[in-house]
Amino acid sequence: VAAGTPAGTYTLVYKLCEVLNPSNCDDANVTVKVDAAAIDAVDDSNAPAVNGRVGGVAYADVRSNDTLNGQPVAAADVTLAQVSSGHAGVSLNASTGAVSVAAGTPAGTYTLVYKLCEVLNPSNCDDANVTVKVDAAAIDATDDTGTPVDGRAGGVAVVDVRSNDTLNGQPVVAADVTLSQQSSSNPGVTLNPATGAVNVAPGTPAGTYTLVYKLCEVLNPSNCDTATVKVTVDAAPIDAVDDIVATPVNGATGGTNVVNVLGNDTLGGSTVNPADVVVTPNSNGPLTVKADGSVDVAPNTPAGSYTVTYKLCEVLNPSNCDTATVTIAVSAPAITATDDPAGGTGTTPQNTPVSTNVIANDTLNGAPIDPNLVIITVSTDPANGTTVVNSDGTITYTPRSGFSGDDSYGYTICEKLNPTNCATAKVSVTVQPNKVTANPDTAQTNQQTPVTVNVIGNDTVTGAPLDPASLTIVGEPANGTVTCAAGACTYTPKQFFAGTDTFTYRVCDTSSPTPVCATASVTITVIANAPVLRLVKTSAVREVKIGDLVRYSVLVENVGDSPAVNATLVDIPPAGFTFVDNSLTVDDDNKNGVVMSANPLRIGGIDVAIGGKATVSYFLRVGAGVGKGVHKNQVAGYDDKGTKISNDATAEVTMAGDPLLEDSLLVGTVFDDRDGDGWQDPAKASGVRVQGGFAPNAYVAGSTTVDRGEGPVAEPDASAPMLHGIALGRIDGRGSAAAPAREVVVRQTLNELAFTDDFVLTTDEGTTVRMGADGRTTVERTRGDAAKGLSGQDLQVTRQVAQGATGYVVSYTIRNNGIEERGIPGVRIASVEGLIMETDAYGRFHLEGIDGGNASRGRNFILKVDQATLPPGSVFTTENPRVRRITQGIPTRFDFGVKLPPGEVSGMKSETDVELGEVMFEPGSAKVKQSYAPMFEQIAGRLRDAGGGSVTVSAQAQEEALAFARARAVQAALLKQLESDPALASKVSVDVVAGTDATLVSLDPAIRLGEVLFDTDQATIKPQYRTLISEIAKTLNQQGSGAIGIVGRADKRGAAAYNVQLGLRRAKAVFEAISAELKPEVRQKVRVDITDDTQAPVGVGNR
Repeated sequence: VAAGTPAGTYTLVYKLCEVLNPSNCDDANVTVKVDAAAIDAVDDSNAPAVNGRVGGVAYADVRSNDTLNGQPVAAADVTLAQVSSGHAGVSLNASTGAVSVAAGTPAGTYTLVYKLCEVLNPSNCDDANVTVKVDAAAIDATDDTGTPVDGRAGGVAVVDVRSNDTLNGQPVVAADVTLSQQSSSNPGVTLNPATGAVNVAPGTPAGTYTLVYKLCEVLNPSNCDTATVKVTVDAAPIDAVDDIVATPVNGATGGTNVVNVLGNDTLGGSTVNPADVVVTPNSNGPLTVKADGSVDVAPNTPAGSYTVTYKLCEVLNPSNCDTATVTIAVSAPAITATDDPAGGTGTTPQNTPVSTNVIANDTLNGAPIDPNLVIITVSTDPANGTTVVNSDGTITYTPRSGFSGDDSYGYTICEKLNPTNCATAKVSVTVQPNKVTANPDTAQTNQQTPVTVNVIGNDTVTGAPLDPASLTIVGEPANGTVTCAAGACTYTPKQFFAGTDTFTYRVCDTSSPTPVCATASVTITVIANAPVLRLVKTSAVREVKIGDLVRYSVLVENVGDSPAVNATLVDIPPAGFTFVDNSLTVDDDNKNGVVMSANPLRIGGIDVAIGGKATVSYFLRVGAGVGKGVHKNQVAGYDDKGTKISNDATAEVTMAGDPLLEDSLLVGTVFDDRDGDGWQDPAKASGVRVQGGFAPNAYVAGSTTVDRGEGPVAEPDASAPMLHGIALGRIDGRGSAAAPAREVVVRQTLNELAFTDDFVLTTDEGTTVRMGADGRTTVERTRGDAAKGLSGQDLQVTRQVAQGATGYVVSYTIRNNGIEERGIPGVRIASVEGLIMETDAYGRFHLEGIDGGNASRGRNFILKVDQATLPPGSVFTTENPRVRRITQGIPTRFDFGVKLPPGEVSGMKSETDVELGEVMFEPGSAKVKQSYAPMFEQIAGRLRDAGGGSVTVSAQAQEEALAFARARAVQAALLKQLESDPALASKVSVDVVAGTDATLVSLDPAIRLGEVLFDTDQATIKPQYRTLISEIAKTLNQQGSGAIGIVGRADKRGAAAYNVQLGLRRAKAVFEAISAELKPEVRQKVRVDITDDTQAPVGVGNR
């Protein structure tokens, strides 16, 4: 195919002829497909923006990045054509390939699509997009400052805000832009968008305002800028002019609208329009300037010249103000005074003051006088009396004592408002003579008893008072004597007289020159005396009980002047006491006393002569409802008319109470309620029983022991005890979270590990623990206190397997992790009655002898715990205070639950590690060099300070047995130093380390073998450790017994069952290796335990 061949499918026909036989020919067609070269019109988008206002070329030639057959196109090989344009102003020059932007093109981003076609193959084309960015011309609106305008008249502040604005760097042409007002700080300042003028409307308040306008390009309406026009509006001049009123105003009546201040004031050079200004009301003394400009003078204004200042402000501009003064003269009113008769009548009785309203006929300003407006004084005193000016305007005249006749006085009235404005007049008075009236009197007394009567106390006078010294007797009494002094007379009856007697007296006044006298009579009634009885009451006993008969005696003595005849004794028995019939005895003058009623007890017919005595006795029964305490009854005597004639006599008896039946006992505990249920839960597990766990035929007879912490004790063995059940009794809980748990270990030997799923542990409190053949346990709390949440026991059962001489030693460890909810000592409790107590060492408290209240219903009793005596952060799980109903004879509990805050266990220390090198020992020996012996005291001190730790002895290759012997020597030396502290000694271990970190054997004090004795997943002891095994056997022979622990796992990620079997094989290998070198009697006392925990304890001590 020749270069330059158009694309297409072509057919070439050829003929094939045999040279031997030229006519032997055949034709065939060859089809040839010619493709057009690849053409690629590439998008253009990175040209700089073109200013749309003036236009320009965006791209010089769009073909610059296009290709034909992978090469840049040649202009002669292609043709260009514009397909579309986002704006008519953006166009393609097909000849040059330039993309141009016409002047006046709006800003924006436009896309022009062009087509690039191959000249050789006109249909071989490709389209591309040309992105053209057109920017708007820069527009700048510049701030303006307007010319000041009078706000009252209005005007133009700025002629055209566009005058200093530019578009594309040139002054704007009005046709190319638009204007709009954006905001104005005053609606009176506006923009005319058509002309660009900023106008100030008439009536615009003075001030500096801003108007914001927006200038936008017509071509690009969003191409805008804003500017601010500052407009100053001035206020019109205002002038308030002083006012002087020449005509005086009557001060009494005052005046309204005396003058209007606006009459001579101006605004903007013209007389003010009241609607355009504001007058600030103001007062100064009697003058008041009102809001309308008028001025009032207050009534009752003193005469004189007064001034008030007023303020005039423009309504449009409230701060545009001026002040001026108003001056007004005030005159006093006319005042007159007229003569008066005293009291209106001109007369008054002797020694009797008379008041006169002297101003009743006087005038002020032609009207009756208000006394509050004038001052009244006596200008001329009377000759025979005195005067007092009263606050109500009246004058009171008091005549001289005993005076009668004519008298007068002068008075002056002056206006308070104007004290020099006065008038004078006279008041005349006639004093009348006195009148004396003596009134009769009565009095009453007993026999032989004087009585004093104030005989002149009810006598009257109209003037001069009575003279007590003038009192005399003008008629003597018939049955007694009388004496008088100081206005009173004392009458004394004759002995044993009873009845009515009379005497007459005379009394005179103090009038001069002749006193006025009068007489009157006094009637005296003398009453016979009543008998007077003195009673003394006694009881035969002091203490009584229910059902008793109590004998009471009343001694009656007549100490009066008259005999007692048919007197009555009234006795009020205590509640619950009743009279015993036929128990009355009366020893009086006639012995005729009788019971008139039983409750109250009335005993009548008592007769006692003057100076005589009588005795009355009777019995009262103590009823069943009588309460404990003091019971009092009271008796009194009465005459035949019901009048009391004696003292009150009482007698008391005491009803003793029974504390056992009537008092209450309060007991309680303040305890640490760990579970917050409000009940004190014990953690002990009682009646613990275990049963089952393995097949009967696997048991080795006589091998069961129970260790309760005091060493293994053989269990009676008819057959496997565990399968019949073993009663372990009680396992106490812990006293605190820091205390170790109590545990019991049950061991037996099995000839094979034939475990079953029937192991079960039960307690009396209702906890059940079950263990499956795989050693996993479940805990049930479905009965008793455990189900109710009233038990704090937390039982845990673990099973451990060890290799023994006669088989597998299986240990069941039963541990009670529960913590007792113990009482809190030293807590203070108080009652509302003020009783205070503290709990004892067990958190207990009690109160004895508490009043149980009413026997039928008891009473409420309140106790409260003082929270200040509890540790901070303690929370009550029961109410505090607590209220309980207490009753007589029944104990009541007050228990308080408190959840104590968690605290750190004191005394805990971090353990320390000590590493010992070979230099401390004799070469090839376990003996410590003498020079290093004192060092063990220092090491023991470090361990004691730290509360425990480990000591490491390094083992070199082929010297493991020597390292073990050295470890034993170190252990013995340390235990000697720590023998006084067994607890600390149990926390010290001696480790033999092979290499850098592999523990070969640990002594703590049991023997624990590390993982390095065996290859991974193997149960055969490595040969190099045979000497170590021999050294361990030597140690066990010396001890006579022991337990050895080994790590039984093959891989930490290995299955548990597989690790158990591997551990048993390893335990058997160790046991057999050690047993071969043990004495026969020792072999039966050696056990090999397996565990996956390198820190798990081995045995119990050395057991």
